[in-house]
Amino acid sequence: MTGKLDFSLPQHGAKNSTSSKGLFILIAAGLVAIVANVILTITYSGRPARSEAVRRRSLSSEAQKDLALKLEKQGLTARAVEAWKEYLDVATPSGEEAARILYRMGTLYQDVGEYDRALDSYYRSESCAKVAEISQEIGKRTGKCLEALGKFAALRYELDERVGANTNARTVGAEIVAELDSRKITRQELDRVIEDRIEKQLDRFASGLPEGERKKQKEAMFQRASSASARAQVLNSLVAEELLYRRAIELKLGEDPKIRDMLRDMERSVLAENALRRELTEKIKISKSDVATWYEAHKKNYTTPERAKVAHIQVKDEDAVKAVRKRLDAGDKFEELAKELSIDKTTSGNGGAIEGWVDKGMDMLPGVGSAPGASEIIFGTAAGKVSDKTIKTDGGISLVKTLEIEREQQRPLEEVQQAAYGDMYAAKEREAQEDLFEKLKKQYSVVIHASEFKAEDGQQESGPGGK
Repeated sequence: MTGKLDFSLPQHGAKNSTSSKGLFILIAAGLVAIVANVILTITYSGRPARSEAVRRRSLSSEAQKDLALKLEKQGLTARAVEAWKEYLDVATPSGEEAARILYRMGTLYQDVGEYDRALDSYYRSESCAKVAEISQEIGKRTGKCLEALGKFAALRYELDERVGANTNARTVGAEIVAELDSRKITRQELDRVIEDRIEKQLDRFASGLPEGERKKQKEAMFQRASSASARAQVLNSLVAEELLYRRAIELKLGEDPKIRDMLRDMERSVLAENALRRELTEKIKISKSDVATWYEAHKKNYTTPERAKVAHIQVKDEDAVKAVRKRLDAGDKFEELAKELSIDKTTSGNGGAIEGWVDKGMDMLPGVGSAPGASEIIFGTAAGKVSDKTIKTDGGISLVKTLEIEREQQRPLEEVQQAAYGDMYAAKEREAQEDLFEKLKKQYSVVIHASEFKAEDGQQESGPGGK
């Protein structure tokens, strides 16, 4: 380049068109900058960005670590976790150190019962790095968290992944158990369906159970439903349901007015049921001390009634009864005669002993059937003696020996805690329902014209001109 650069200012007049263009460019650039500034302001206005003054006051990574440890030592779990999060932001630790800290955060969450957050921290820890020292402990703790959350299907596959022969997380439970066109149902999906159905059953029929007992029930139900035959049954029902649903779509049953009315009714019913359940869940809170108080106030409901153990020799008619009594009087043993003469083959081999207890006031013999007058005869006979009266049953006539009588006993709270909880919950549930319906009736101005029903029964008072 040989020419000189011109630094002179442009002259006014007709020849300054170039300067006008330059001025236009400068103005346009300014507008672009203003618009960009506005966009940046809008974009970042919702973010919790710290001011420069706050940033200058931020702790160093070591100070932040010390703070987290102090908070943790004082048992301030939530604050400690937040401090560890801030440490991860400012320190940018190595993968292994981050894994250790996330594991530490998981233990804090788990200790206060926040199992879902604990799981999140444990899984994040393993994503950062596999640390041999904590790997086994993470495995144990994730299992405990899943168990505490009642996620038994997920727990099974978690254990399979960690201790089973197959250690590839993507293939554990991924076995295809059924195919419907392009849809594939995996073993893990089937287990989730089973667990979901169990949850719904418990919501419907066992909502009054305490949380610990509910979890035990769910685990037991899940174990029973996990056998090969039970799984196959659920899978078949799942496939049948899907096939029938697809057929219903083909038939356009959703457009049938009657079916649409049914669906609306079902929707109303489901919503009403869940509204009631939510109201009751919020209002009914029962502690262990509440159950103990209930037990003390209703002790009579938690007793073992007077009961007896008995044996019998069952024969066909009165002549056979006389023959048995004659041999008893001659010194033959009751048990030996039961083996020889009793027509009840279920008990004869055991000397006539009937399995189970006969409660006082119960006129029946367990495993034998209805036995009018049995209670009076059994409890009117001393233990170890044969009654001088016989009992007629559907299968014949029984000579009864009272083996043992156990008097009424008070059952301890530890033994009946679940029953007491259920009784208390039922009572509170009735009370809460009545209160709720009274409140809703007032809110929605409900009036029940009971006189109209009396009129149908012919009980309504006579109108004008009547007697």
